[in-house]
Amino acid sequence: MGDAKVVPTKPSTLPEVGFGRRKVAAVAATKLLARKKKATLLHKTAPKPPLTYQYHVGKGNNSRLILQALRKRPWFVPKNDSSKQRVFVWEMYRNRKRFEREKNRIACNHLEHNTCLVNKDGLYRTMRAYCATEGREPMDQFMPLTFHVTTLEDEEWTSFKAAFVKHSTEEQEARATNLWILKPASMSNRGFGIRVANDLAEIEAIVSTEARKDARCGGWVCQKYIERPLLIDGRKFDIRAFCLLVTDRKGRIQAYAHRSCSYVRTSSTKYSLKPQDLAKKGVHLVNDGVQNKEESYGKFEAGNKLALADFAQRVDAPANWLEETLIPRMEAIMRYTIDAAHARLNPKKRQACFELLGFDFMLDADLRVDLIEINSNPCLETWSCPLLEGLIPKLVDDVLRVGLDQILPPPSKAKLTKRQTEAVEALEAAGHDFTKIFGPSEEHVHFAEAPAEPASEPTAEPSAGTAAGGGWVKRVDPDTGAAFFAKE
Repeated sequence: MGDAKVVPTKPSTLPEVGFGRRKVAAVAATKLLARKKKATLLHKTAPKPPLTYQYHVGKGNNSRLILQALRKRPWFVPKNDSSKQRVFVWEMYRNRKRFEREKNRIACNHLEHNTCLVNKDGLYRTMRAYCATEGREPMDQFMPLTFHVTTLEDEEWTSFKAAFVKHSTEEQEARATNLWILKPASMSNRGFGIRVANDLAEIEAIVSTEARKDARCGGWVCQKYIERPLLIDGRKFDIRAFCLLVTDRKGRIQAYAHRSCSYVRTSSTKYSLKPQDLAKKGVHLVNDGVQNKEESYGKFEAGNKLALADFAQRVDAPANWLEETLIPRMEAIMRYTIDAAHARLNPKKRQACFELLGFDFMLDADLRVDLIEINSNPCLETWSCPLLEGLIPKLVDDVLRVGLDQILPPPSKAKLTKRQTEAVEALEAAGHDFTKIFGPSEEHVHFAEAPAEPASEPTAEPSAGTAAGGGWVKRVDPDTGAAFFAKE
């Protein structure tokens, strides 16, 4: 047996160890690629985050109610005011710089030029110019006689003096006091700076000296005082009603009156025209800022507030007068003022604005309704008053429902989350109590409703079935067709 021939083997070009490392790397790469593909697939199939709007609510005027109402809309997310992504801002007062800086990029709860209605001099000038047009009703149908005096040299002061002398002569036999109420023309609210006077020398001193102490007041609005107001248990009152203005996609103004949240504000003190009582604001002004400082505040009504229905029962008014005469009359005055100002409120046609206005009305002893003033940023505090604790949250919810939800609507139903779907259904079920009283198709309306005061000499005999109760009879003016009430 011979020796076996040994054939040398060729050394491997891929050592065993090296081959193992490459195999491990290849497997790892394959797994990594698989994970990436899976992640990509998950990313494509995963639902997108829900649509949200960022907002900021400024402090003041019971801002917690605004926050509570916005929390009912899960598609709104709170952010600070510096966030560049926020698309809605709620704040107490109109911010002129915000309009200049933000343009149309955000929605807000004020109109750019609301001063033509909410400043006392602005309201006077707006309505004076509007009513001067032929065929329109004069101002004295729905506002007390008014003048805007800035200096003793202007024409308004001359006109005021003539009116003062005229009323002094006409009212002398009736033993009237010829009272006038003087209000700072602007930069004034909550009764600040208001004076009641019936002496021309005193009024002249107020106009000539006090107006110059604060140039921001813009002079004085001198308005004939309603000396025979309708009273509740011998005390003055006014009615606070609400109107919401909303801009549409073309920047046009639409107005809505709220039907269920109007209320009566009462005085804590008996009404008096005695000279020693003229300086007592608590007698003549029913603003919360004045009345809550009175010792008898809340003694007669909780928070000095009454529901309209309760008020109608406590005054000597005809049956159904509240629904058929008073509310329609107030809404007609609202519509008239908005028609006068709608072109000036939003001249740049901004598309994402709305504003809640507070209209203050007074009634005289003959049930005539007068507009006293219009307020931006109407008080939303509830003052621990049970009536307001029910009305104001409802009002805020309705403001956002009609105002904000038109501008920033909820996501489409196909993209809603379950929580958002439930929120939308709840809002739709709740509805709102706003009624549209002015819009693009209602521009240049005519003030069809006649004053609600009874006529001393009825112009027509009552028709069958027009008895209103309480000694009042509903009559119709044969010339205008307008209804009014008169004593039998």
